[in-house]
Amino acid sequence: MISGANPIYPDGNTTYNWASTLSVDLSHTPTWSVSGPAVIVSQTAFSCVIKSNHTDLTTCSVSLTVHYYYWSDPSTSTPISETLQISRAPFITGPLVVYPGETDSYTIEDPCNSPFSCSYGWGAPGCSNPTSVAAWHSNPVSVAWPAVVPASILSTGAIGKVGGNFSCDAGSYSAVCNPVNITMELRPPTVTGPSYIPCGSITDVIYTANSTGATVYSWTGVPTGWIIKGYPAANSIQLQPNGSNGGTISVRAYATSGSVVNSTVTNYVVGIQYLTSINGGIALCPGTSATYTVASTPGGMSGPFTWTCSTTGWLINGSPSPVTSSSASVTVTAPSAPGLNTLSVTNASTCTPVTFQVSSNPPAAPVYLASNKPTVCVGGTLSWGINPVPYATSYNWTSSSAGIDLTPEGLYCSIDALTAGGKTVRVSASNQCGTGPMRPMSFDATTTGLCAARTEQKDGVSATEGAAISIYPNPASQTLTIDMQNAVSVTSIINLYDVSGKLVFSLNKTIENGNSLTEINVNSLTSGFYYLTVEDGTNVKREKIIVSH
Repeated sequence: MISGANPIYPDGNTTYNWASTLSVDLSHTPTWSVSGPAVIVSQTAFSCVIKSNHTDLTTCSVSLTVHYYYWSDPSTSTPISETLQISRAPFITGPLVVYPGETDSYTIEDPCNSPFSCSYGWGAPGCSNPTSVAAWHSNPVSVAWPAVVPASILSTGAIGKVGGNFSCDAGSYSAVCNPVNITMELRPPTVTGPSYIPCGSITDVIYTANSTGATVYSWTGVPTGWIIKGYPAANSIQLQPNGSNGGTISVRAYATSGSVVNSTVTNYVVGIQYLTSINGGIALCPGTSATYTVASTPGGMSGPFTWTCSTTGWLINGSPSPVTSSSASVTVTAPSAPGLNTLSVTNASTCTPVTFQVSSNPPAAPVYLASNKPTVCVGGTLSWGINPVPYATSYNWTSSSAGIDLTPEGLYCSIDALTAGGKTVRVSASNQCGTGPMRPMSFDATTTGLCAARTEQKDGVSATEGAAISIYPNPASQTLTIDMQNAVSVTSIINLYDVSGKLVFSLNKTIENGNSLTEINVNSLTSGFYYLTVEDGTNVKREKIIVSH
């Protein structure tokens, strides 16, 4: 037989005991199980501690079961079980942590839906009943907590219990309904004060904290290099910035000095205001005008702005520099003679002027990459590239040589050699002010030497004029695989470049007769376009790769 409290109240631990008049096989220790809104906290062969909860507001009872064997035949018999149905007593739900000056709602829950007609009464610590508790005979009830923390709880934070009772016609529940223990805390203080400081400023600033019920504030951190100048009030701090960096201001609220009724720490982040960049075209043709706009960190866009041109003849808003403007945007006009100009801007929030170079010249002639190959087998492909050209917005690849096909892609060009002979490719850079000089580069397409040897028979099978290459996946997010197949042994050079021509991966690998897999880890590369080249001594295969994370 199982014995223990009935009904059961939530949250607290309740012990139930079991005694059997039968001969029990203790080599098979009895076990307990529970169903409904409760959990087993601990158990032994003849006792079980369970804990009910507040979360289920509708299930009326908890089933507690003990499972055991008779001593007579423990090896073959099935377990015997005994179950106790435990009713759930009415209980109170509502916040267990409360804050000064706020109002909370508490409810007497009756999962077993007593059919009786009941009236309700409440008691709340820190309040003068019944006037401070709205709707004294209602359910739920609202409790308004005092804005000043009661002196009696300053050292403990424990307000006490909100208790409720309801007397019913049959008197079944004429008792306090499992009062809930309440603890009072303070809300994290709100901080007011400048969220951004002008770069270079060392003018004192004041920050103020507020939390209802607090009388003491502890300022536990300020930005590195800032000086604490004083405390103008109990809830404020006066700081002198160092002009170069922001940081975090930290503060905690207390009901009184040292009281356990306090708040968590508020971290208030302060930034530095400064101008970051000038946005506009890199080329401005002679005699034309364009708009240039300055950008900044948040809060750093306050005028006036002082704009300057480094070269005589350039105008800002129609006037020679320097020009002061309240606007973050100005109109810049280039003189009739081409040249270069450095545009700069500053304001009161900037320690160092922001600069931007503008050209009214066509771009210079491109410079080919040193890795460009001068020889290719007929039927093969070259991959040529150039270095980025300052002030260029596009590139032009051309050739008057017969027997080649060009596939331009910005700084790079794939060149298919269709016939033998000397070939010349030219490239130039352009912007809106014109096209710069052409830069030629020559190569030979041949069928002799190593190219001739590559078409000989090997073991009765015709060798290819270069490795058959598969590259996958593309786009790649983690690993790029290069599958190379060749009928002769060759040494391949695998290079991966970013769009600026910077080499980000390189590998020399010998491919024996057959196939070879190479994997490149692209996980650390920035998402964007890349160019892969695979060179086998005479041919170059080039592929545009997309890295996408």
